[in-house]
Amino acid sequence: MNFSIPYTNLSSQAAEIKTALLQAVEY
Repeated sequence: MNFSIPYTNLSSQAAEIKTALLQAVEY
């Protein structure tokens, strides 16, 4: 079972959402 690809995809999406939330808070 290979979870590396979906896990990397989820982590990258989480990073984008996190940065978006931080920008929204700063804004």
